[in-house]
Order: sequence, then C-alpha cells, then structure tokens
Amino acid sequence: MKKKIYLPYDPSHPSRREFLKDTGTTALGIAFWISAGFGCHGDPREGGTDADLDGSSARLVGPGEVPAGSLAGWDLVYTAGREGLPTGARLAMVVEHGADWGEATQFSRNKFGGVRVRCDAGVGLRLHRGLVTCGNGLELVVERGALPTGGQVCVSIGHPDEEGGRLRAPSVAHEATIRILHNLHGEGDERGFFLYEEVLPTPTIRVLPLETVRVDAIAKSKALAGQPVPLLLRAEDRHGNITPDFEGRFEAFDDESDAGLGEIVMTGADQGCVLARDIRFDRTGVRRVRIEERRRGWTAWSDPIEVTDDPGHEGVLWGQMHGHSLVSDGLGTARDYYDYARTRSNLDFCALTDHGYLTERVLNDIFLRHYIDEPTWTEYAAVTREKNDPESFVTFLAYEWTSSIFSDKNVYFLHDDEPWEPYPGTLRQFYDRYRGRPVTIISHMMYAIPFLRATNWNVFDSSLERVVEVASVHGVREFPYNPYFPEDTWVRQFGALMAGHLVIDALRKGHRLGLVCCADTHTGCPGNSISGIQPCRIDGLMALRSSELTREAVWDRWMDRRVYGTTGPRILLDVFLAGMPMGSEVKASEAEAREFDVSVFGKIGVERVELVREAPNFPVDTVELAPPVWNPGTITLRDPSPPEGETFYYVRVHQEDGHMAWSSPFWIVL
Repeated sequence: MKKKIYLPYDPSHPSRREFLKDTGTTALGIAFWISAGFGCHGDPREGGTDADLDGSSARLVGPGEVPAGSLAGWDLVYTAGREGLPTGARLAMVVEHGADWGEATQFSRNKFGGVRVRCDAGVGLRLHRGLVTCGNGLELVVERGALPTGGQVCVSIGHPDEEGGRLRAPSVAHEATIRILHNLHGEGDERGFFLYEEVLPTPTIRVLPLETVRVDAIAKSKALAGQPVPLLLRAEDRHGNITPDFEGRFEAFDDESDAGLGEIVMTGADQGCVLARDIRFDRTGVRRVRIEERRRGWTAWSDPIEVTDDPGHEGVLWGQMHGHSLVSDGLGTARDYYDYARTRSNLDFCALTDHGYLTERVLNDIFLRHYIDEPTWTEYAAVTREKNDPESFVTFLAYEWTSSIFSDKNVYFLHDDEPWEPYPGTLRQFYDRYRGRPVTIISHMMYAIPFLRATNWNVFDSSLERVVEVASVHGVREFPYNPYFPEDTWVRQFGALMAGHLVIDALRKGHRLGLVCCADTHTGCPGNSISGIQPCRIDGLMALRSSELTREAVWDRWMDRRVYGTTGPRILLDVFLAGMPMGSEVKASEAEAREFDVSVFGKIGVERVELVREAPNFPVDTVELAPPVWNPGTITLRDPSPPEGETFYYVRVHQEDGHMAWSSPFWIVL
C-alpha cells in the first residue's frame, strides 16, 4: 500500500487565514506564510511499489547526470492510468529541500527556471507554482476536459524559451529525487490540503562534482610533540564538493621553519579524503602545516595546531551543532551526517538537529517533514548512540523546535536514551518541558524579524540557554546592519525590523550568554560550507577547550560558557581578564585596568582584533595587523574609559578573507 501525501493547493484557504488571525500574524508574516505553502506529509519513499496501482507512470527525459551548478533542462512525462486524469484532478512535482534547484537563494523566490506544460488536445490545465523558501514544487489542476487512459502530460523544466530560462542544477553533489504525485478525485481534508499519491517509478538525477580546484588541510587543534598530527586532506571542487576521483602527491612542511614533514599521497581509493599518518612536530608551540602539490602548483595551509608535551593539556575541540538530514529537510541519512563530520571534516563533536516540531499546527508535519514521530525518534537516538565514540568523536541527541512565531530553538540532551515526548506547542510550554532536566538550548538566529523566526528575549530561561548562535549560513546576527558578508542581503534590507531580536539585544537585556556559531547546513556535509540555497558560505563552528573528549566534558565547558565561535576557519582564540577565562563573571574591583590578554592564531592572516563593550559597531579598542599574519600571538586590548557600573565585553577577530571569530563575553559585576 503506497503512502499518501498531503499537498496544500490554495494558500489563501480559510484555514490559513483563520490561523493567521488567531496568532496575530502581521502582513509581513502573511507574505511569508503564502510563500511557504507547499510541503509534503510523510516520506513517500516508504511503502511504495514498482508501478502505480492504477497503472499511471512517470519518466524523465533528459540527462541522467549533470555537473553541479550547470544549466540544463528536462521533460517530466506523466502517463495516465486506468482512471485517466478527470476534471478537478491534480498533478504535482516536488523536489527535496537540499536540492536547491534554480538560481534563487533563500531570500528570493525559488523557481524551477523556464516551465512549459503540454498535454492532449481538449484538456485545459492551470499551472500553480506553490514554492516554499526551502524547496521547489509545481502543481497542475485539470480545469477543462479529462486526460484519458494512456494520455500524457509533459512538464518541461528549464525550458530555454520560457521566462526564467534554463534550470540551474544544485551546487551540492547528490542523487536528486523528483517526485511525481497525483490526486485523481479531489480528495482533501478540512484544512485545505489535498491527498496525493506518488506515481512510480520515481525519477532521479545524479548531480556530479566538478573538477578538483583545491585541497583543504584540516587539522585537529591539539597534538603531542613527536606524535602523529591528525591532519586530513580533502579534495574539493569550486562549490566545496569532495571530488572522489582525485589523485595527487603532496609534500608537507613546517610553515615556520620550512622543515620537511613528509609526503602524503591521495589515490582514487581514498575517495577524495586522506588522513596523514606520519606528520609530526618535535618542538612544542603553535604550528601550521604547509601542503604543496608541485605538479599543479597548489599550496594549502592547515589550521593552527597547538603542539604540547602534556597529554592533559586543554586543547581546542571543534563541533558542528546545527544541521539537517533527510529525517527532516536536508540531504543524506543521520549515519551519513555523523560519518561526514568525523571522517570528512575531522570534527571532534557533533549534533544533528532535524526539525522535530513545527508549532504552526495548520501545517504540523506536512511542511517538509518538520515532525519527528516516536519510531523515527527511537531510530534517531540509536544512531546518535552508535556514533558516539568517547575520546575520538562525540555526538549529542538533539532536535530543532521550529516556529515562525516563537523562533527556532535547538534542543540538546546530555543523554541519548531520552524517550520521545509530545512536543510543546508554545514557548512557555517549551521552557516548562525542559527546565530542571539535563537539557540545554541554543536559539537559532535565522530571519530574526517579528513572525519570521525572531527570538523574544523577554520570554527567556537562562537556566536552559547558556550560549547563543551569532552566525550561521543565514548570516551574522550580532547587531543590526552589521557590515559582514556582502551576500547576506537580509541583514541589510531588514536591519530595522531585526533590531531588538539579535545577539547584542540579548546581552544588553542582561542575558549572560556565551557566543558560538553554527551552520544550519542542509547539505548533509557538516564541517564543509557548501552553501546550497543558503545565502552565506558560513559553516559556523563551536569551539571549546577541554583535556577530555567526552559528552560530559564538552557539556561542562558548554554550561560554563567556556566557548567561542567562528564562521568556519578553525581560529585558535583564548582571552583572559584578570586571570579569568572567557565566559566569566569578574568583579569590577579585580579588573580595574580592564586589560584583556588575547591569544589568537588564524588559518590564514589575522587582519584585525577588536574589543567590544556593549556597542559592537564601535569597538573600544582595535589592533590592526598590517600586513596580516596568521600567528600574531598574544595581544593586549584595553578599555580606556571603563564605566563604573556593570557591563560586558567580548573579543571579535577578523581574518583577511572576511571570516571571523567571537569570544564569549566577560561580565563585569559589582
């Protein structure tokens, strides 16, 4: 028995209007709601058969393989079964969220490109484009006549003669699924969603990586003198996809002394990633590996590495704490996600935060699988448990509680045996559910305007929220109109509406939150900033210092706010005030001089280091490095005019390529 799928057709259906009225959504919220009206219920790949039950079929005419980001076009041909396609029937096509077809970003209307529909004479079809901000879909309604048994409808996407021109394939290499769905008799429900069945077989298109243009060197940040350095080489195309057929021979050097460290060979069997086995540093200190591939003239540098002779040294650990798989609206499986983080990105800890719940009940689980039910949660937890490997790679059970009204919040559990529970529907119920439990929360700073995922800092529980996300693929959410990342058009266009809902507003309200970065990746590639439909190539990372790599050790540092965040590069950052580390509350009497000792090392040149006190667009002290250097070492920043009362400070770092890091704040208390 095939699983049935609900698709909303009319975004102005009374059920939506009543919901918007009841929740007080503004006109801007209505515009978003209408744009988000096309989703699916359940996973149509489960319970299917090899052919449609009534004899209908779907096939794809066009290239079965395309290079990532290339222009192409296809014909999707639907052949009617025994019942034909009568007047009032509906035909739809939907692609997965992470497929990011078309040239649009998340902040402009997605589109398939040029579309043309052809069918038998005498049948009148109306094309309705129900396109969500994170996926693509088309719906056709038979308004006149009827398609007979064996009759065909051909939908050309990427048609060069139509408005929008050719269709641009996704930038993410994967096997893309295009689902053809039909509704033969107009069955719907009281909410205005129409019941569809999938037409099999399901067309797929393989999106292939391009040629290799670079090799990235990704190091663990801690190594023991004389012991192998955990250094990963990853071959990438211009989008960031791993290129599995790359072969090359690399020489490794100590970038400071120019001493040779050995040779690294990558073969086709390595599938585009190889872990160096024999790279060692004999001397302690912060080091960087330089990689040279002489035949192609390539040079790459590793992240900075703290080389010590102390096995108990508190080194920097790196984690990706916000991402999605096909459990909700991303790509790949949960196992794929964790395996990529560990073996393809050399991360230390990781959380998969698929959408567990969408509070707007009018959509519930129909909005691109924004709902994890009990069986799925049980399997989800089992994978998290399976992939947790203390002292090598740590995982956290987590999910994203999603709401256009109440904001998005990622929920993390210390233990992976947490049972599934019905999800809370309001923000106050949400806090009540988790208060007093081994649970913590990170607010996801997405659109950050009212009724578009804005965080309400007036309804807040500091016992649950210890850190906040300052940057993700959506951009930097530090303060309104921040000048970082030019592709982040949202912050420039809507800065006035975002004011009051950003990170600086939380700190000014007195919420003592550490600062971290996350990715919100939907490409199944944690630790690799393939932006896909997202606006910014930011693969935000959370960093902390610990001598152990266990859930408990990471959790303790997290709760103590001994953390910082970067927009992707593994910048080493440590800040002290009066001998106290970042995230501390420091008495004013113990820090009268307000001198901050900042230790910073970049992947490439560090250009600027700033000290922020309450006004992030006006740092109280700045050190410019001209020319930029990757290893400036320890810098002292001072507040020349410290206020008498309580306040807060944090450090902001800029690399010469535009990437950034933020320390957690210090709070001056009386």
